[in-house]
Amino acid sequence: MTPFEDWTRGWSKIIFLLTDFIAIYLLIDNRVNRYLLFALGLAFGKLLTFYFNPNIYAIDEPWKFGYGAAITILAVIYVQLGISKRSVLYNISILIILAFANIFMGFRSLGAVCLATAIMFYVLINNQNKVVRIKFKNIVFLLTLGIISFFIFYKMYEYMALSGLLGAVQEDKFLNQSSGDFGFLLGGRNELFASVQAVIDSPLIGHGSWAKDPKYRDIMFDALIEHGYISDNLIINDNDLIPSHSHIMGAWVEAGLMGALFWIWTVSISFKTLSRLLAGPNPLFILASFFTIGFIWDIIFSPLGAEARVNDAFTLSLMIYVLTYNNKNIKKY
Repeated sequence: MTPFEDWTRGWSKIIFLLTDFIAIYLLIDNRVNRYLLFALGLAFGKLLTFYFNPNIYAIDEPWKFGYGAAITILAVIYVQLGISKRSVLYNISILIILAFANIFMGFRSLGAVCLATAIMFYVLINNQNKVVRIKFKNIVFLLTLGIISFFIFYKMYEYMALSGLLGAVQEDKFLNQSSGDFGFLLGGRNELFASVQAVIDSPLIGHGSWAKDPKYRDIMFDALIEHGYISDNLIINDNDLIPSHSHIMGAWVEAGLMGALFWIWTVSISFKTLSRLLAGPNPLFILASFFTIGFIWDIIFSPLGAEARVNDAFTLSLMIYVLTYNNKNIKKY
């Protein structure tokens, strides 16, 4: 039987996400400027958290676990506010600079999100005189665009890391994570070795709220040895939580198939949102693209914890705005 403290911790993730979403959606009320103000609040909240209550990782990597996301969001808001006042080249250049800055500072996922947002903006400009509808072929196009963006990002990061441009720490990190049989992606998200096995063992009902079982930590460790990912820099958590590091896999491990299906559905809604954004100009194109792309990454590769519940709730509200947007009924305030 699941202990009370674990039962409540697991369910609280769902309850807080739902409560945050309802509160944010009702507060913003599909108003353009309120979305921008809330994003501004998120940025300043992250800055205040870093300076007054930093997490344990912020000491060694202050950009990635401290102020990097805040500065990036502020820059994205700046681009969004000036999208009609400045040249396309200027706006795309800022997004690309953000991508390089995040890669250089070790925040690879956020760098990839900025690069993908720049590509989205470029595609929109090229399609601005065309009618684009949400069709299967457009979803395939977005998936292909995502794969191409990831490949460009990977080769760019590989070159910068191996050439020493990112420093010795990032070079060692890349070499360690790309040394195994499955390359860089699984090396950076090695929790999949444990969570996949946990899903195979109980695919329908999962392992319960805040699921713990030390054998899956051992499975992950053994898999890392077998596939060549073990190094002196490897850190294995000493708790018994089943490792997942993913919205989808975490939900599948704890809640079973129904938990996973919810996040799979949100991924499909996210791609529909991106497709709708490409269908024509939207007052929040840059902001919505940035948060939606980041949301897709988090669902697949990041855990649902800490401020992620607020970020996810905001992004879900933002996606509803995009999917229901009508340029004849814009509410700004």
